[in-house]
Formats: sequence, structure tokens, C-alpha cells
Amino acid sequence: WDLIKNYDDMSWHPGIKSVKGSGSNDKGAVRTLTLANGGTITEELKAYDAAKMSYKYKITEMSNTGTIKHAGQDEPLPVLPVGNYAAELQVSDKGGKTEVEWVATYYRAYVNNNPPAELNEEAADKAVSGVLKTGLEALAKKAGSAAAHVEIDIKR
Repeated sequence: WDLIKNYDDMSWHPGIKSVKGSGSNDKGAVRTLTLANGGTITEELKAYDAAKMSYKYKITEMSNTGTIKHAGQDEPLPVLPVGNYAAELQVSDKGGKTEVEWVATYYRAYVNNNPPAELNEEAADKAVSGVLKTGLEALAKKAGSAAAHVEIDIKR
């Protein structure tokens, strides 16, 4: 919990280059992540419970990496190909072992029928799974756990 309890500190995640935030763990706090690839994601803290070692947040804004042509229209490509992304990070003690659960809910970035490959469910699942897996593996390594098990479970 000590590694992730500060909402403005994501130094444990290799995909995050820097974080600018309000410096608080209060509901409504905003942080802006600058990604290793240069993109940005702005998130709002929706709930924080130190006693339960958990917090919830939601993406409120993202930069784009460019545009693609789809069905005669220019479609923006967000740095994370998702919409309406919300997540919860929770730490718990499981028989003397630490378990970190990171649950994310989201939609694909393209809300209309027949999405382009860059903005469909598969692209969203691959991108989010990559963020979670990379983050959890790095967190386990930083905590000194050589026997970490990371499991990604996608449900529709």
C-alpha cells in the first residue's frame, strides 16, 4: 500500500514518465499523467479509503496520437483507445501475502457500429491489459516480490 497510496505518485509504473497533481488524496483531486510515449491522460480521484487501502479514479481527458480515416470521417486516435474508463486499485492481505487488485471498466473508443481496428474492443482490451500487466509486474518487482503472479481477466 505504501507504494501506491499517494494518488499523485505513479513512479512505480514504467509507462508513466511523470505526474502533475494537486498533491492530495481527497475526492476530486486531479492528476495528469505524461506517458513514456509523450501522450497525456488526466484523471480524477472519485474515492479514497486509506483504511481499506483502495482508491477509485476516472479518466476525464486524453491526448490523441493522430487521426485515421474511417467511413469518410477523420477519427481521433486517443493515447488509450477507450472511452468512459474508470478503475479501482485495492491492496489486501491474503494469508500473509499482499494482493493488489486493479479493476478497470471501459468502453471501446469508437462508439458507433463497425469500429476501425484501432478503436475496437480488441484494441481497447489489449491496451488496458498492457497498462495493468506492466504496472502490476513493476509494482511487484519494486516491492521485492520475485514470485509475483499477474492475472488479467477480461469480462464482457
